[in-house]
Amino acid sequence: MSEVDKMISQLNEMMSQSKDSAESLVLADAINMIGTQAQTIKKHESAIQLSDERIETLQILKDGYYSAMAAWRTSKETGISITEALARSHRGIQASSAQA
Repeated sequence: MSEVDKMISQLNEMMSQSKDSAESLVLADAINMIGTQAQTIKKHESAIQLSDERIETLQILKDGYYSAMAAWRTSKETGISITEALARSHRGIQASSAQA
């Protein structure tokens, strides 16, 4: 049982003890407000998670772009293929014109 559910249960208990009183009405409003806020928080959590996933995807794309550009420059400088330059960079091998 989540903390929100526990809180709502406690408020419901208190409300049932003092039916038809002003306190009961305040508790009913509190229960509604807690439920609304819990739903809002869940929506924001989902939005934040989606944003985090988008940011992670963009970082991966950026890293891939920089790797491809570095491989292209290495290819132009050394005469090896872009594919070979990428493979060497992923293996941590420096590509020099002497190796080409």
